[in-house]
Amino acid sequence: MSTDNSEQITDNNEQRTTDNEAEVTPEPKEKVKVKTPKPPKPPKPPKPKPAPKEKKTVAEVEAAEREKVVKPPKPPGDSPFVAAMKRIKIPAPVKTVVVLTLVTALSAAMLAGTYNLTADSIREGREKALADALAAVMPGCDKFELIDGAVDAEGTTAKALYIAYSGAGRQKAGYAVTAAPNGYGGPIEMVVGVGTGGLVTGVSVTGMKETPNLGTKAAAPGFLSRYTGKHAGVTVGRGPNDVDAIAGVTVTSRAVTLGVADALAAAAAHAARAASEEEYDYGQ
Repeated sequence: MSTDNSEQITDNNEQRTTDNEAEVTPEPKEKVKVKTPKPPKPPKPPKPKPAPKEKKTVAEVEAAEREKVVKPPKPPGDSPFVAAMKRIKIPAPVKTVVVLTLVTALSAAMLAGTYNLTADSIREGREKALADALAAVMPGCDKFELIDGAVDAEGTTAKALYIAYSGAGRQKAGYAVTAAPNGYGGPIEMVVGVGTGGLVTGVSVTGMKETPNLGTKAAAPGFLSRYTGKHAGVTVGRGPNDVDAIAGVTVTSRAVTLGVADALAAAAAHAARAASEEEYDYGQ
């Protein structure tokens, strides 16, 4: 009986011990990661101070400039056309002919385009210059009728003849004749006014290529006014129907005088034909 009690007590004690151990057993602790600090970076060494520049003299600077080699500019690249021609395998002589032909054609096209763009303005400028000259050599006239075939181009410097009219009734006041005698530098384009009495009413130069400040003096109003009142047969000289030439401009002076004389002759010839035709009509 006692033995059984002892064994029971012993079992109870062991049970309590086991329970206490279970209660006392600590829970496992979590591992804490500890960061190891990085070692500090070593300080950067201080930059060395540049050595002070030595001052150069003016002679040293000039010598350094002279020693500099100037590089020539790069040549421009080939145009697309030239690059294409280089890629095509064509014999050199044939390639040269093709290039020259194309360049010539392009230049001709450009010139033609430029002429077409400026032709109208040039023509308008010439027409205005002629209209102003006609009005200047025939004062008081406001209408000029071009007579086709009135001037025989052979043996004369006269080119065209206009009949000048004035007043509301369109009365015939005379003629205006264009002429182009050859001067020192080429043709001198001019207009001569001739009254019904056969006397010069005015002279105007519309174009010349004479030497500036020398031959161009013959186009000045002061010289051209010397012809006013002259009649057929005018020439350079000192007679009553002559004109003094400009000193040092003899060739140009003679050319202008020839143009005036031919204009007077053309006007006289047309007046004679017109009178003959009127007489013929009157006789009919």
